[in-house]
Amino acid sequence: MGQIKRIAATGRSVILELTVPTVLYRGVAFNVVIQAKKANGDLATGYVPATGVDITIDSSDASDVVAPTSTDTTGWALGAKTVACTVTGGSGGADFTLSATDQDRPAVTGDSAERHITTPFETWSSDGTLTGNVVDLVYESVAAEFYALDSGGKLYRRDGANDWTNVATLPAGSAPAKRHVLAAFNGSIFAVWTVGGVRRVYRLDGASFTLELSSYNTNGDSLWVKNNKLYWDAIDTSPGTKYGAKRDAAGVWAWGALPSQLGAGAAYYGVADFEFAGVRPYSRGVGITNYLEGADNLTITAGTDRGTNYFYQAGLYDAKLWMYNSAADVCYYTGKDSTITTVAVPAGYIVNSPTLTGANGKIYTILKRNADNQRLAYSYDGSWHEESDLGTNANATVLPMYMAGPAALYVGYNTAIHRLGDAET
Repeated sequence: MGQIKRIAATGRSVILELTVPTVLYRGVAFNVVIQAKKANGDLATGYVPATGVDITIDSSDASDVVAPTSTDTTGWALGAKTVACTVTGGSGGADFTLSATDQDRPAVTGDSAERHITTPFETWSSDGTLTGNVVDLVYESVAAEFYALDSGGKLYRRDGANDWTNVATLPAGSAPAKRHVLAAFNGSIFAVWTVGGVRRVYRLDGASFTLELSSYNTNGDSLWVKNNKLYWDAIDTSPGTKYGAKRDAAGVWAWGALPSQLGAGAAYYGVADFEFAGVRPYSRGVGITNYLEGADNLTITAGTDRGTNYFYQAGLYDAKLWMYNSAADVCYYTGKDSTITTVAVPAGYIVNSPTLTGANGKIYTILKRNADNQRLAYSYDGSWHEESDLGTNANATVLPMYMAGPAALYVGYNTAIHRLGDAET
């Protein structure tokens, strides 16, 4: 095989064309495609730089920098190379272009189209109001869409700032008392809903919901995804008693997917929608005492009794499982038998939210200021930071729900949705 020919460019005989995504956030990696072209617009398929190509940024925020600042001779094919880049340093919104220049042939250069960049997790804003209280939130990564379910069974899709569109409504019924009732799986949205005295799973199908599966009673609150399968912690009794159901990517449901112990006991607070230290926590009471293990979560093991460290919707972040305890402080542990570490909240506050989530290098929760019942979003990254005021005397019986996307965090509290994202949208 012959060697790849390196074009000796003269003047503008070869230019570099840069393709950059249209939606960009600081600190979030994006791909830049550098393509060599001839002066007539044809691809310069034989182009490979002799040494490398420099990458520079021209931003309206002078603090912005791009990394990497160059790319070498490897990875070129048909005169093109894809380079993973990040922009950091600035704040707020800024317009910028990227340039690429051959290190040995300065005339071989080119610029990207102008792009806009913002800082993720930077600005709190009110992001809209639903008809009913927010029951759950979910991020669907295939289409990069955010969804919210309210207490009236209305499912909303976020179509922009303060713009939540009711795309479908569940049949008359009610939401389970627990959480993790929404799941994104295989490009679809699934919801658990109580209709006719039994739990049922529905799938979003265009502008309506399609019934997928029903249990025999009101057990079955949680949905989660594992190994490209959707799991549901419900019970079936016909024929025989079977615990748990799973759906594969082809749409086939099978009962008996979970151990029988999962359905035992009167008090039950659901299964986590995440794995933690290789196990999936679930609760048969207030605290976490049991875990699902194995490739398909088919083995139940017991861990250290967590007592009054409340499960409800614990949050996983930074390899720690975060909850709150009976003293209304935050706590976490790092393994099913590890020692619990307590993180006292600021004096004069208590945890108003059993729900916690992690994003942007922090854990987020909602605290109540005892002096005036004010509810405020707080973050913790080794110390506490007030993030946003959510309003006085918000209903403490409504659990705030969280949803973290790649560049924004959403908090649903009562009927309102709050957003921690960039400054523009």
